[in-house]
Amino acid sequence: MPGVAESLALYFAIMIGTMAAGLPIAPATLIVAKVAAPWLVAAVAALAAALIAVGDYALVRRAFRTRALERVRRSAIFAKVERWARLAPFLTTLLFAALPMPFVIVRVLVPVSGYPLARYVAAVSLGRYARVFALAAFGTAWSGFLPNEILVALMVGTAVIAAIAAVAHRSGRLRGARAAEPAAVEETVAVGVDP
Repeated sequence: MPGVAESLALYFAIMIGTMAAGLPIAPATLIVAKVAAPWLVAAVAALAAALIAVGDYALVRRAFRTRALERVRRSAIFAKVERWARLAPFLTTLLFAALPMPFVIVRVLVPVSGYPLARYVAAVSLGRYARVFALAAFGTAWSGFLPNEILVALMVGTAVIAAIAAVAHRSGRLRGARAAEPAAVEETVAVGVDP
């Protein structure tokens, strides 16, 4: 079994990946909570969240000004969060990072709004710290009842399901684009023909 430092280093790497992909962080947190103090687990997760927040800020400001932002904006919760973010952007970001809420909305909305990077990173880090501390404290208290095999299976299973869903979504869009191509060609041909 790896020591505390090795476990935390592996946990940091896993948190970077899971937070970037939007996957659940609970299984890995519960595993590492068996060997490290909750405050330390939360600190490592907060550091990973800070790095992801910096990346979000840079990438989202560039990428999500397009169609992807429009898709997110269509959701009913987006309008509510947008109002909250205008009134209290730090608190809104902190709450969405801390609570089991759809963080992707804040992840897109706040960087695009022009909210200062340092405040965004601080809110995300503090929110993730609180969330992970609660998970790690639970994991520490219940470590004897949470077998690592089940937690690892949950972690791998969610990653596999997310990958399958992404591939299915992507191939569905490709099929839709291919189906639209012949129609576009037929319209072009029909328009080019004189009656």
